[in-house]
Amino acid sequence: MSNSIKYDLERAIVAAITVISCGMTAASGSDWPAFRGNMQRTGFCTRSNVAPPSSKWLWQTALPGPIYSSPAVHDSLLFIGARDSNVYALNANTGAVVWRFKTGGQVESSPLFSNNTIYIGSDDGYIYGLDASGGRKLAQFIAGFQLSSCAVVNSGLIVSGLGLPQSGLGFYRTSALPLHGVAQPEMLISLPMITYSSPAISGSLVVVGSTDGGISCFDINGYRLKWNAKTNGNMYLSSPAIAGQTVFCSPGDFDPYVYALDLNSGRTLWASAGSQADVVAKRRAADAVDAKLVRRFLHSSPERRTQMIRQLGSHGIDVSVLEHLSALYAGGLSKRQATSPTDFVPDGLDVKTSSVAVDAANVYVINREPGYPLPRFSMNALDRSSGKAAWKSKFTELRNCLPIGYCSSPVVAGNSVFFGWGEGKVYALSADSGAVQWQDSLSGDIVASPAITDDKLYFATVNGFVYAFNLTAAAPSGDFRTRTYCYPNPAHGSVSHIQMSASRAGVIDLTVYSSAEKSVLRFSKQLTTGETFTYDWDISHAANGVYFALVQVKYSDGTRDSKVLKVAVLH
Repeated sequence: MSNSIKYDLERAIVAAITVISCGMTAASGSDWPAFRGNMQRTGFCTRSNVAPPSSKWLWQTALPGPIYSSPAVHDSLLFIGARDSNVYALNANTGAVVWRFKTGGQVESSPLFSNNTIYIGSDDGYIYGLDASGGRKLAQFIAGFQLSSCAVVNSGLIVSGLGLPQSGLGFYRTSALPLHGVAQPEMLISLPMITYSSPAISGSLVVVGSTDGGISCFDINGYRLKWNAKTNGNMYLSSPAIAGQTVFCSPGDFDPYVYALDLNSGRTLWASAGSQADVVAKRRAADAVDAKLVRRFLHSSPERRTQMIRQLGSHGIDVSVLEHLSALYAGGLSKRQATSPTDFVPDGLDVKTSSVAVDAANVYVINREPGYPLPRFSMNALDRSSGKAAWKSKFTELRNCLPIGYCSSPVVAGNSVFFGWGEGKVYALSADSGAVQWQDSLSGDIVASPAITDDKLYFATVNGFVYAFNLTAAAPSGDFRTRTYCYPNPAHGSVSHIQMSASRAGVIDLTVYSSAEKSVLRFSKQLTTGETFTYDWDISHAANGVYFALVQVKYSDGTRDSKVLKVAVLH
C-alpha cells in the first residue's frame, strides 16, 4: 500500500476513532465543541472537501473585552469567553449576541460543549456550567485561577487543569451537582508546577502538561499516575494532542521541538530535529538579546545604538535584526508599544509555542523563535511517523509589532492548515507543501485558535473581534472521486451498496476494513472507460460500527487513484 493511500485510510480511521472514543459530538459536521475541536485536542476537522474562503468575512462582531479564549461551536451557536468577565453565545450565522453570562473574573479559557451545557473556567477561581440555549447557570465548581480549558472524560466527568493555588488537575462529577451553592471537585491531583495546558483525553487516560516541562498521563480508574515524561521546555499555553496510540506535544520556552510519546508508556518515539546543545545555544542567544536590552537599545541615541550593535556583534550575535529595529523605531518605542496590550509581552524573548495539530500524515506547530528582537513566527510541518520535515521549507514571517509574544494554534481541514498570529494576519497553507492558499488581515493580534464547522471558519482577536468566513468546497478531482461512494449511509438493513466508477479503463480493487484496521472484504473487477459498477456488500452478519472501504483503481496506462469511504453499520 502506497504512503498516500495509507495516509488516506489513516486519516479516515483517526476521524472515526475521534467520534467513537469521545463521549460527545466530534469535530465534524456543524460542531467544533471544544478547544482544538475534540477531546484528543488534535485540531483536526474530519471534513475532507474543505477549501479556503474565496471572499472577505461573512460577519464581524465586536465584544467589549479582549479575547484570548478560543471559540466552540454547536449547531447555530458560537461560544466564547472575554476579558470583560463575560461568557458569550453568538449566532454562528449572523454574529448577533444571543446571550451573555457575567462571571467574577476575566474569562481566558475556552468553552466546552457537552450535553447541552457549556463548561468554562473564569479567573475568579470557578468553573461554570451554563445552559447552552439561554446561558442560565446550572453549576459552579471550586477550581483555581487562570484555568485551562475543560475536557469531558465521559458524559458525567469533567476535568480541568488548575492554576494557583491547586496546581494540578481537578475532576468534577456533573451527575452529583447540588441544586444550589458551589460543588467541590471529586478528585484533585497535584502536579509539581502550575497547569495551564489543557488536558487531552483517550478513553480513561488523561494527558496534561505543566509549566516545569513535564507531561503526565493519568488513568481515571483509580486516578493513578500512569507515566511522566520530561522535556526541556515549559508547557505553558501549549497543550498535548493524542492521535491513535501516540501523544504529540511541543513544550516551548527554549525547547521548540515536537515530541512523539507512546500513549501507554510515555516512551519517546521521536523528537524533531534538534538537540539539547541546540536548545542551550538558543537560550544563550535569547538571553543575550533580552527584553530589557531591546528597550534600552530602542531608547538610546543613534550613536549609542551603533556602539551596542558593534559590541554585540563582537560576541558573535547576529545584529542584522537590531539594525532593522534601529531604523524601524527611529522615532522611539512608545507609539508602537501603545498598539497592543502590555500584558501580551512574554517574559524575555523565549520561544512561545502553539499547541500541535495532527492529521493522518503530519504534525503542525507554530513557534515564536528565540533570539529575534522583532517577533519571528514559523509554521512547521513534521511527518507524523518519523518527525522529519514534511515541507521543503517552513513558513516564516518577521512581524513588526514588538509586544507580540504568543500565537494561535493551527487547525487542519482537507488539504488546508488554518492559523493566525500577530497583527491580525490569518492564513491557510497547503498541508502537503506549506504553500500559501489564502490570507487576510483582521483587527488585533490573534492568540485564540480558529474553529471550523461544515461551511464556516471562525477567528477571534485580542482587540475583541470575532470573525466568520464562508468556506468553499474543494474542486472535484475527477469522475472516479465524484462517482465513487456508498449508500445508504448509515446502513440499517442487510446490504450496503458501494458504487465504483472508472473514468478510464482499469482494474478496481475494493478492500473493507474494520475500525481496528482488520480486512473483512476484498473484491476486484475490470471496468471499461466510464463504466460504473455497484458492489452489494452483505452486512447482515457485520457488527455495528464504522468500517472503511478503500477503493483503488489501476488504469491501463499505469496511473492510479484511490478513495476511502466511511461506512456506518447500524442494525
